[in-house]
Amino acid sequence: MPKWLVENYKRQNNNKWPFKKAGIAFVNKNDKIVVLEYIKHLNSEVPYILTGKEEREKYNIPKSMKYPFWFDILQTSRANKIVSFYDLKVNNAGLDILTQNNIPSQFPAIIEHYRDDYKFYYFCGDFADNPISQGGSYFKGITYFRSLFYNDDIAAERISFFWEFYQPMIRTILKDYYKDLHKKD
Repeated sequence: MPKWLVENYKRQNNNKWPFKKAGIAFVNKNDKIVVLEYIKHLNSEVPYILTGKEEREKYNIPKSMKYPFWFDILQTSRANKIVSFYDLKVNNAGLDILTQNNIPSQFPAIIEHYRDDYKFYYFCGDFADNPISQGGSYFKGITYFRSLFYNDDIAAERISFFWEFYQPMIRTILKDYYKDLHKKD
């Protein structure tokens, strides 16, 4: 956890840092810090990314995936499609804190605009920051052995996100874009 986050929280809260468990810290553009703590405010140590059936089938990703990285909270226009969204898994105490601070408990995780006018994907977080070695990329078929590389029971474990969510999604995005490029030839 960044030292500045704890120092700023203490400065804003009578020099107190009462948290002992895992949690989620929010920082707004005015540097206000809000912290939700596991069990006291959260039913899960980390947020989850939820994806509907159509998008799961298109991108070959799971319905629910834990996400132990930083994320952006933003809104998007109706011209864009929300592929997946974050769910903070808050309890009533956590929902009260979010409501008091105008923080939603669910918000976009992946935004897509794939139309003729222009195309983009926005990943509302640090999806590419994964502890995956370059060495594995040289082995064809390594994805069949991916579950040997991580323990999904650990909330802060990040490798499963790469193998189960990010890699299949990026693969599909690139494959579709490549097909679109060659349709025009």
